[in-house]
Amino acid sequence: MVRTMNPRDIDGVMAVQRKAYFAIEPENADVMESRVLRAPGCCFVWEEKSRIRGYLLGHPWHGEGVPPLHQRLENLPESCELLYLHDLAVDPDARGRGIAGELLRRFLSVAPELNLRESRLVAIQGAERFWASHGYRIIRPVTTYGTTAYLMALKL
Repeated sequence: MVRTMNPRDIDGVMAVQRKAYFAIEPENADVMESRVLRAPGCCFVWEEKSRIRGYLLGHPWHGEGVPPLHQRLENLPESCELLYLHDLAVDPDARGRGIAGELLRRFLSVAPELNLRESRLVAIQGAERFWASHGYRIIRPVTTYGTTAYLMALKL
C-alpha cells in the first residue's frame, strides 16, 4: 500500500536502493532524508507487511537544470514551476506488481495542489522506456550522471 514517507523510513528505503541500482553509486541516507524533510508531501513508500518494497522521492523544482546527485537538498527554490521526481525504485523481488505505477500516480496527484503543470526526472539504467510508457518524453541527454541518462518531462 502507498503511504507518505517519513524520516523513519530511510533504512527501508536504503535497503531497496542497494538492491535496485547498478549503473550509478547510490546516494547516502543523509541525502535521501533531506528530500523527505524538505518536501514530505512529495515522497512516498509502498509498504507491505511492515516492509518497504518501493519508494519515490520528489520535490518542487524550477528551471532547466537538474538537482545534483549526492548533495543534500537544503532548501526548495522560492519559485517552482515543476514537480521533480528525484528517485523511484522498487525491490527487484517485488517488480511486476504495479508498485512503480501506483507510486507515480500518488506523486503526480500532488501537482494540482502545488499549482505545478509539469513533472521532470532523469532516467537511468534504460528506464526511459518505462517513463515513456507513462507519458514522459525525452528532452535531452544528461552528462553529469556518469552513465547514460536522459532528462524527461511530462505535461500535466
